[in-house]
Amino acid sequence: MKSDLCFNIKTPISCLSFDDTHRRLIIGCRDGTARIYNHNNGSLLKNLKARKQGKEVAALHMVTIGQSEYFLSVGWDRHINLYPEIDKKHVIDVRPLGLWDDDVRKGHKEDIISAALIGLNLLATASFDGEILIWNMVSGKVLNRIKREQIYMSMDPELESSDDVENGPFFTCLAKYQEKKKILVAGHQNGSILFYNLLGPSPTLIAVTQVANYPISHLSLTEDGELLFCGDTNGNIYILDLFDFSFELSHTQVAPISATWRGHVDCVTLTASVDNREILLTSSLDATCRAWTFDGEYVGTFGQKEKWDLMEETSWVHPYTPDDVLMETTFPTLKKMEGGDAPSSAGSSKPWRNRVKYDLSNEDMFEEIRATLNSSTGKRLSLQRRLSQQPVDTKKDPASNAWRSLKIHDIGEEDVEELEKPTSMTEDPFALKSEESKHSNHVRFS
Repeated sequence: MKSDLCFNIKTPISCLSFDDTHRRLIIGCRDGTARIYNHNNGSLLKNLKARKQGKEVAALHMVTIGQSEYFLSVGWDRHINLYPEIDKKHVIDVRPLGLWDDDVRKGHKEDIISAALIGLNLLATASFDGEILIWNMVSGKVLNRIKREQIYMSMDPELESSDDVENGPFFTCLAKYQEKKKILVAGHQNGSILFYNLLGPSPTLIAVTQVANYPISHLSLTEDGELLFCGDTNGNIYILDLFDFSFELSHTQVAPISATWRGHVDCVTLTASVDNREILLTSSLDATCRAWTFDGEYVGTFGQKEKWDLMEETSWVHPYTPDDVLMETTFPTLKKMEGGDAPSSAGSSKPWRNRVKYDLSNEDMFEEIRATLNSSTGKRLSLQRRLSQQPVDTKKDPASNAWRSLKIHDIGEEDVEELEKPTSMTEDPFALKSEESKHSNHVRFS
């Protein structure tokens, strides 16, 4: 895929993020620095200096603490770095603020590999040694500490004595469940997903579900929290239906996998969903970025010769699969778990699909469009508001213009004055009328 923008970054990129307005692109590099660009024209806005050179940036977020905005950076330097938002355009280089006291005394002892924002003031960070710290960003204090040994207590005693604990049950990725609920979702190295409830004096492990046979590499959820997208280190993609998933009972549950397929030949580095289009975007270490539907249908790979249109399903690559995935000789399948069936493959009937309703009539869509126009502001929409307030006769036509709403009236015969045809070319009917008018005026004044 060709692009006219060139950010001129010589250091390998380790992570990407956007600000709250989605106007600025934040890029983290392996040398510990981060840069903020205007993704419309590629201009460099800010250069976030590293506290220690050579320490890779693992995650970037834009946070609001109190009434101020900051850029948060975590990575292999094992610390929480906050960069203030500076409005001065001539200031390019920005240095981090001082470290929190708990970050120095009670912080991570190993490299930070993932981070997630929970609610308005909570930050969860996971390190390479399998430890999760819950931070209060307002006070800078460590609220809770989740150790790797605690995940097996009262959940599955057999795993506690197994070799997997000694080999390193590391947390590989973190994500928040919903905006209003303080539930942390963590991906594990053994292919399971853990759900923690952060309400209360200490985090509570409320659910564990086995998903893959490989380490979970990335997690993402829809805005409503009904679908969870997972990627593992083998290139497999999983969609979990959390609509009926119970977060009240603390027990190991069967994975509610709605669909699973192999989308890449290497580790999945990112999964991002476009909820209104029901499109899933994935990237991998195999240098490919692909688009899929929520049913697992293959839309295409970014940069391919044939262009696709999301509104036209005939332009998709589906029902074919990527060539590199098709050439793979082995495809590991998820073992059938006790007490449940194996996950379904892409293209089958999905429970979440049955909950989506598409029975909106044309009148309902027109009313929704008019409600959106009325709630919007701006002079450019004044004409659209006037056009939306049309008679009932024109509501059925969504392309109604101003001239289409004009009423047509018949002209009666009594209103039309008939003109007599002149008898010769020299006769002028207007001259005759002017003579008659002069004669009438002469008689009146005489």
